[in-house]
Amino acid sequence: MMAMCWCHCGLGSLSLGGLCKGMAWYVWLVLVLLALSFLTYLLTKRARLIMKHKDDELVEMRMKEKFWVGQTKEQLIDSLGEPLAVDQKVLKTKVKEVWKYEQTGKNRYGLRITLDDGVVVGGGRSTGGSYS
Repeated sequence: MMAMCWCHCGLGSLSLGGLCKGMAWYVWLVLVLLALSFLTYLLTKRARLIMKHKDDELVEMRMKEKFWVGQTKEQLIDSLGEPLAVDQKVLKTKVKEVWKYEQTGKNRYGLRITLDDGVVVGGGRSTGGSYS
């Protein structure tokens, strides 16, 4: 009868040169490295935003991926990223855009944000219906 390895994978404790035990070590190493990479990304993003805007409250809102009326186009991109789609209408006195996020189907989006001349004037999430 073959001895079970410590992880109960069914491989013998010496099968494949101890690969089973080594795999567990590599899995933990990969998980730790991924966690460190993500933490570094968040800290770098926060530091970049603080240097750019010098406003802790504004940075906190952006880190939480929020949007608000009066937010500029640049701030919206910092918060939510580039939109998946943009509808634009050029009127006599302003440029009206609808930025679309969270695609739920063909030409359907869960979040639409309206901008006038590059400033957020409204928006919201779809509530069961569809935004196109």
